[in-house]
Amino acid sequence: MATFTALSAWTSAQDRTAANEIVLAYSERRQCVLDGAIAELASGDNAQDTVFWTAMQEWVASSITAEEWIDDNATITDGDAALPVHTIATFKTNSTLTGGTTGVIGFRRATTWPSDWTDYADAAYSYGPIESGDIVGPWIYEDLQKAFDAMRWSHKQGAVYGVAQKKGVRAGFYATAEEAVSAALSAWPTAWDDGAVLSYISSFRVQVSADGWWSCIVVRNRENDIFQSIPVHLAHSASAYRQITDDGATFNTVDFATPGWYESGTFASATVATRTAVELPFSDFPAPVGYSENIYYGAFSDSDSSIILKWTFTNTL
Repeated sequence: MATFTALSAWTSAQDRTAANEIVLAYSERRQCVLDGAIAELASGDNAQDTVFWTAMQEWVASSITAEEWIDDNATITDGDAALPVHTIATFKTNSTLTGGTTGVIGFRRATTWPSDWTDYADAAYSYGPIESGDIVGPWIYEDLQKAFDAMRWSHKQGAVYGVAQKKGVRAGFYATAEEAVSAALSAWPTAWDDGAVLSYISSFRVQVSADGWWSCIVVRNRENDIFQSIPVHLAHSASAYRQITDDGATFNTVDFATPGWYESGTFASATVATRTAVELPFSDFPAPVGYSENIYYGAFSDSDSSIILKWTFTNTL
């Protein structure tokens, strides 16, 4: 990667080579979220055309609003309730484009020349996408450099493939819950048995009637996350995550501490259209303790998967 040419090193406001670094940054990021590429400025094009730069600024705002980018400054921890997609607020902070009202990215605009254009808070500035009649000054280019530099990680959803695999089904009458658990566990085969596709990765159920304890079931869903149609215009490293959701019963602390997003795989940098994350790891399923009647012990569903694509862009700050 190379750094953007500093504004102080531009040959003029019409420095097409330096301006095209920004155009390329725009084009690369558009393709990351499956929008079309943008052609660079050609000889004779007017780099002072406000329409061209306004389109970039408005695309940045719409892409952030659509939650297409991950906040790469956020720490992602297993069990988080949500992946940290950029909001306008976090993006303004990370890009340092903090001016203007809530919900508006603080691109600088001016109709009179600032007394000090490098002063973000100069009185000549208002904030938001530039409009016809605004000056296309060096602040326009600098703000776009900052905006594109803050767009580092995109994400896309995946598809989950796999089959449930059962390790113990035993129905019948047992005098105590402990006997019911023991009967189910003793029925486990030495190898995984393929079963019907189920939404549960791990569940344990004990049912009780007036006569005693009935029915013990342990199942696992061993799955892969498949991420396809990844753009191949740039290399990327990646992290895959799977969302585990509580089915409303007591949550099992054996495999996963809480409902939420869990990392299911990491990938080295490459230019590939498909990534596959193996199933999440499971510990051996123990006999539960302290359970009560008519509950699921540790039943949770695999509801979504997402891959965070960490791009190697041509230019950064």
